[in-house]
Amino acid sequence: MTDTSLTAPTARTGSENADNAAMADPRGQRAITRERSKREAPQSAAAVTSEESRTARIAARAFERYEGRGGEDGRDMEDWLEAEREIDRASERPAES
Repeated sequence: MTDTSLTAPTARTGSENADNAAMADPRGQRAITRERSKREAPQSAAAVTSEESRTARIAARAFERYEGRGGEDGRDMEDWLEAEREIDRASERPAES
């Protein structure tokens, strides 16, 4: 009777060796992850708040346009893009004193 529970070791691929190397040196992997997080993170909380504020103003203006034509459906993209242009134009103007 032959014991089939034992198998011969298999050759490792290049990616498996790289994975094992990363596990052996987790600081290297953490450094890569930390660097990636720095690139993907927003510049500041103010930048996020500013973008959220812009989006909220655009949404409100697009809804005003929708209501202004009696709630007619099917022009949501047009309303959004026009509202975006209006809000962006308004924010480019210098503040009046």
